[in-house]
Amino acid sequence: MQFSKMHGLGNDFMVVDGVTQNVYLTEEMIRTLSDRHRGIGFDNFYWLNRLTTLN
Repeated sequence: MQFSKMHGLGNDFMVVDGVTQNVYLTEEMIRTLSDRHRGIGFDNFYWLNRLTTLN
């Protein structure tokens, strides 16, 4: 899985591009990744995907 980690104003962000890669993450996996001791460490998570339907 490819991702970007960014930071600004005291916050850390993990951004995953779900448009160009197939990614499956559970809530538990995201929580583990966010842990600064067991994972990447972040307090904001963005998962970019395409819209599948428009209303």
